[in-house]
Amino acid sequence: MLVSKFSLFVEIGRVVFINFGEYRNKTAIILEVLDQNRILVHGPTTGVPRHVINLKWIALTKLKLNVLRGARLTTLTNAIKAADLDNKVAQLRISKSVAAVEKKANSSDFERFKSRIAKKSVCINYFTQSLITTSSSDHQNRQDKQQNIEYKENSFFGHYLTNHKVALEVRKLVKAANVARNAKLQANKGKRPANKAQ
Repeated sequence: MLVSKFSLFVEIGRVVFINFGEYRNKTAIILEVLDQNRILVHGPTTGVPRHVINLKWIALTKLKLNVLRGARLTTLTNAIKAADLDNKVAQLRISKSVAAVEKKANSSDFERFKSRIAKKSVCINYFTQSLITTSSSDHQNRQDKQQNIEYKENSFFGHYLTNHKVALEVRKLVKAANVARNAKLQANKGKRPANKAQ
């Protein structure tokens, strides 16, 4: 007996995720398989009207509704509500990733900055907790990890401060060199240049 390795099929009632076109990032239900390239879909609760779409524009999900071929609007809506499909779709990994991308795209620069700092603090807390739980025999390793944590914690402002200090030191050196050159020019201003030996 042959067992197929595929579990997702293009079939009536299969919930699909639209990847391209006018209704991108929305879900719909397959109501009719027209041929090997086209299907009829409808998403009454997601704002997707009943229309024909190419199979290359969709992604199959693991969700499936028990509806008949070419189901009417009221029948389809009742089946969606009975199966609590909207909440199940929200729990899909692809829905979460799309929501995260949209949230990041709609966020301001300051919100993205706060998110970056929050991720950095979570990373620091994780490494700090791992240091606390290590045994006393790994004292040297703990010190090395602590140095790495301190570097990561200060890396955001540390690079700026280090570069700023270097720039100040270079500016001081250039200023001192200019002062010395000006003093030398002032000292040699009244003197006549020595004649070179012929």
